[in-house]
This record gives sequence, structure tokens and C-alpha cells, in this order.
Amino acid sequence: MIDDKIGGGFSSPPSRAWLTLRDSSEVGWDLGLRPDQVDYWVRCPSVYSHKVPIVRPMALHELSALWDFLLPGDDELPNALRKKLVISFLHGPPGKIIRKFSFGPLRHLWKQLDRSAPCEVSTGRNIDYSLIEVEDMGVKASHLKATKADDAPVDFELWAWPNESELETFARNFLRLACFTFWKLNLVREAFRWLNYSPDSIPSERTLNKLAIIDCLTRSSNSTFWEWDDGSRLFFWRWQHWWKSARDGEILFHEADPPHWMGRNLPAPSPHYETLLRKKEAKLVHRRYLEFGFVDSIVPRFGVPKGEDDIRLVWDATRCGANETLWAPSFWMPVFRTISDLIIKRLPCSVSDYFSGKIPTNPSLSDWRVPHQSDMDVGEMFLNYMLHYSERHFFGARIVTGEGEHEVCRTMRFQRLLFGGRPCPFLAVQGHARAIELITGDIADTKNALGWTRVITNWPFDFGYDPSMPRVIRVRHDGEMAPGFPAFVDDGRISGVSKQICDSATHRFCTKVNYLGEQNASRKRRPASTTPGAWTGKMLWTHESHPIKGILPEKWKIQRDGLLALKALIDEGSPVERKLFMSVTCRGMSQTEVYWDLRPYYKSFYNALEAWRSNRDEEGWKMDDPELETDDVFDLVDDNSSVPASVDVTAEVKRDLEALLLFYESESQFFCLCDHDSLQTLHTWGETPLQPRTAPASKTQMERVLFGLVIGDPMKLQRVPTGEKLLI
Repeated sequence: MIDDKIGGGFSSPPSRAWLTLRDSSEVGWDLGLRPDQVDYWVRCPSVYSHKVPIVRPMALHELSALWDFLLPGDDELPNALRKKLVISFLHGPPGKIIRKFSFGPLRHLWKQLDRSAPCEVSTGRNIDYSLIEVEDMGVKASHLKATKADDAPVDFELWAWPNESELETFARNFLRLACFTFWKLNLVREAFRWLNYSPDSIPSERTLNKLAIIDCLTRSSNSTFWEWDDGSRLFFWRWQHWWKSARDGEILFHEADPPHWMGRNLPAPSPHYETLLRKKEAKLVHRRYLEFGFVDSIVPRFGVPKGEDDIRLVWDATRCGANETLWAPSFWMPVFRTISDLIIKRLPCSVSDYFSGKIPTNPSLSDWRVPHQSDMDVGEMFLNYMLHYSERHFFGARIVTGEGEHEVCRTMRFQRLLFGGRPCPFLAVQGHARAIELITGDIADTKNALGWTRVITNWPFDFGYDPSMPRVIRVRHDGEMAPGFPAFVDDGRISGVSKQICDSATHRFCTKVNYLGEQNASRKRRPASTTPGAWTGKMLWTHESHPIKGILPEKWKIQRDGLLALKALIDEGSPVERKLFMSVTCRGMSQTEVYWDLRPYYKSFYNALEAWRSNRDEEGWKMDDPELETDDVFDLVDDNSSVPASVDVTAEVKRDLEALLLFYESESQFFCLCDHDSLQTLHTWGETPLQPRTAPASKTQMERVLFGLVIGDPMKLQRVPTGEKLLI
């Protein structure tokens, strides 16, 4: 390993080199004891000194060979980079050990690799779609569910090949364990290296850093490859200029002094329900999300159903009066239109070539792009972020353990954001938005799966404007559309113009989530597919030539039953309860994100809900009265205590209800084309609408969506024939 062709050196080493001096004939050093140092000296022969051995520092390639690694030459890498590479080698085990333990498992896995190029299919402009046939494999029924239980098992098949043997599974698990062990060791080195060079020189701040790092490392050491069994804490030293907020949390905005409330928890509807709530509380205590300390107020808790056999633990900070004294800003949240603008129709070329007019006349099967979507979830979203230590005594919790005479009540307090506090949704979404910015990284990096280099605009009246494409498209260095990755609180939807791009973006996003200390819930992962499950209750599928959208069947049925119940009450002349009327209105407005044409029909429903206010007329419209004009909108808000228990149904509500019932006459939901143009249903000046290819929609239903529900008087519903030109 010692190169005798290196000359120079000294007949005797400098005084500082005696501690690291070795003779070339002796046993080498344990380089892993000083992984950050490369100043080792050796006494060795040289061709330039035949009689007397020389003493010189070891070269980088000699140190690398001593640790069983091959280092590139000077002509391939600069010296500074070669030094960093050697230090990275020394931080791990010797190369011989790595090769010994990894060769066997990798040899079994390598046999299953499919080296054939992936075959992708897409559709584009001026293409005969009937010539394209796509076999959609679909996804498992468990992946179509909108929600999953917190203790749902991880679907390991997503990270395995079909019909994988036991030996291959063992090899894969062995490699995971080896890599995970190295990850934990590297995390310890990185954390204490940052602590030694931390920007804070104040002793109290250094103490906070040390305690926080110990907490982070304890939780990570007790975790597994798939789960954070001991809870998690943000690796705050990786959060750049937000590191103090990630370590301590944000100070809340108080509009008044918090109340002193020491009441009891709300009663559970059944003993089984109470047992589920206590299991959730025990998990918080076990993972140290609650701590002992002085408490000024108790926050009661209750549960709401989650999925089929799980509940969500909610802390009612409104009941104890804490929410009334706190202020939280409004904030932006992605909607269904957000993900629909990140999906395009199938193209036989890159999106850059598509808008440049470079569309192949006879594209091969491998030229087509099929958009795919996958889902990831951030586990324990609110509990990932710290509650500032100056705010914790306002949020106490009454924890009950045991049964009957052996029940023990303990008072603890939150050290994480609680689900039910007024500012907590904003702080959690703000923290995850910062994480997304860090995850995105350098967008100009060509190796970044989430990056892009330029933007294409697709505005009306532009040359080559295509209403079936999004208005703004981010383009990568290779001309492909960059993947999208919006997140609705903890639910992330990642999209790409091909399965490979979608998988690469999902891999980077999920690994970076764990890198920052957030929890990537592997049990809630849904694979890349053209027919993914629901996101915020809506579905967007790309298994056809153009994207189609729809809602969940159960949500369709609930809304249909609600409208029929309203119709029955109105026909009977019975009063309509405000709670029922409001639930139908709110649910319908949510579904108008998919069925945009229905939005005007719910306006009368909203007006009926607000008709009791003093500044509204009998139909619920705001009165145009100069005496009521004011700069403060809150001056016109009446006391909510005077809200009537029932709603006066107006003539407009009855008329629009008839139109909505015609739309929901089918017992099963249907899909419609996902048009990126906001005026997707107004076909004016002789425009001929596009013929859809969607199932399971009927032709009559599709025409109602595409060509408008009502022409003229809503009481005289008419269906417009296919292809008829409208002037609205």
C-alpha cells in the first residue's frame, strides 16, 4: 500500500508527527479513531533514498488503500475534493467489511433487476387516441382509502419485487439494517460536530442545544427503519436559518390573558370509546410529547371517528377558553385545482417540444408520457413541532390511567402543538412549508428530482395557446414537465409526467422529510399510479388520453341523500334544521372544486343561511343601502346567539334544488374531463366542445357537466345536444 516512488521527506520526522508515525513494516493505524484527520506519517523506503528510509506524510491514495478503498487520481478529481472523499471513507467501516457483508445480499437482488428500458405511453395534440392502448394495472383496494388508521401495518410489497423469494427478502432487510445503523452513527457525528461549531456562545443557549440534540439522538436511536417508535423531534441543526424555531417552537400571539380552567375531560359516548382515547393518551405519554410541570389551565379532550375503526384525539381548547385569547393568521392551502394544474394530458414528446411544435408524426410506443401520481403522509403532523416553553403552562392535560378503584389521574402539559389549539394549524403548516422549501433544494441542480430550470406560460391569445394544458408549466433541464408536490396539511400528492419521474420525486421528498426529523409515514404511502386514491376527497385519474376528475362514491351518496332529505322536508312543509342545511351546503361547495358548474346553484343556499342578518333581504342578498355601508365588515355582523335554529327556504333555493337533484339523479358518481381553462363549460362564439372518453360516466351525465346544466330558466331544464353551439 506504501508507494516507494514518492520521494522527499525527512531523515527524522517533525516533533508533531511522533504520535502518528508508523514504520511501513509494522501494523497500520486504526484510521477510524481519527476520521477527520489525514495527517499520518510513515517511515518507508524510497527509490530516491536506497540506504536510509525517509519519513514523510502519507498520500491520500495511500490512506484510501489502507482503508480498502480506491481513490480517483489527481487528473479526475481536485485535491480538495479527494481529501473530503477520504474523510468520508474514514467515517465508515473499511471497504473490505462493506464488500463482504453486501456482496451476498446484492448478488441475490441483482438477479431480479430488469435491465429493459421502461415502456411508457402518453397522448398529445393531433393524435389519434384510438390507436393507443394502455393496460392500467390499478392499485390495491387498501390504497384507495382516503384515511388509514394510525396503527395500520406497512405494506412492504411496495418496496419489493413481485414474487420475491425469502432469500431476497432477507438480503433486502439485511441491507436496510446495515444502512440504518450507519445513518444513526452519522447522525451522532453530525450533531456533535454542529454543536462544537454552533453559532451560539451564550452558555444557556449551548445548554439548550445540547439537551435538544440528546433528545433528537435518543429518539432516533430507538426508532426502526419503518417507524419512529419513540416519537421524533426535528433535527433542528439541518433547518438552516429556521433552526431556532425548529428547536424551541414559535411564541403564540395573545389577545388577552389566558383563562384559569381546571375542568374535567368530556365524557366518552361508550366505555370502548373511552378505552381508545386513553390508548391515544398513553401513546403521547410514552413518546414524551407530554411533560410534567406547572399547569395554569387544563385542555379537555374528545374523540372523532377516523376511518373505519380508528378515532382522532382532539383537544378542545375552545371549551377551556384558551382559543378566545389567542390569535392566528389565515393562510393559504392547496385545493383540488392545485393538483389538476400539475397534471397534463399524454404527450408523445416533452412538454418543451410540444409547445415548440416539435411533435413527432409517428411516435413510437416508448415516446409517450403517462402522468402518474403518488401519495405520502407526514406522521403525527402537529406533534412534530415544538410548543414554546413559555406557552406550555397554558395547555395542560388530565391523563387518567387504570380502571375502577385503581384509576390514577395525573396532570401533565404539552410540549408539542396540540390538535385543537387555534394557532396550531397555522404553525404546523408553516413549519411544513419551510420543510418543503428545504426539501426542494437547488432547483437549478440537474440531479435534483424536484428542480426546474425555466417556466412556460400558456395564456389565452398567446400564439399556440392550448386550453387543455395548464397556464403555467415548470420545465426541467431535459424539457420534461417538473413534478409537483403540494401538501394539504400532512397529505402530500406528488405527480410526474412518467412513472420514473414520479418515483424519483417521491423518493427525494420522503427521504428528505426523514432527513429533517419529520415523520414519513410509510404505512400511508400509496404507489405511483394512473388511478390513485382520493386526495382531499377528490380523485384525479390519468388512465385515459386526458385527465378526468371525480369524487368518492360515498361522498356522492351522502350529498345525494342530503339533497333528497331537504326535498322531502320542503315538500312536507316542515322546518329545515340549520345544521342539516349547512352540512349539505358546505359539502356541496367542496364538491364544486370538481364539478365547477354547480357553484352558482349553491349561492342561493348560502344566501338562505345568511338571510337572518340585518343587512340581508328576504332572499339573503346583501342590501344596497348607503346607511349600512361601513369600512369595518365586523360592524354588520350580528350576535351569533340570535342565529335561528331553522332556515327559511326561499324560492331560489327550491329552484336550484331541482337543478341539483337532476344532476345527482344517478346513484353512482361519475367523472368529467379535467379542463385547465377556468371557463371550461362556456362554449361561446361557435366553439365545438371536446368529446370525452370517460368511464363510468353515462353520456347524458357527461353532457350535463361539459355543456352546462341549465340553459335559460332553471325550472325548465334542457339538455343541450352534443356538439350544439351555445351563446351564453
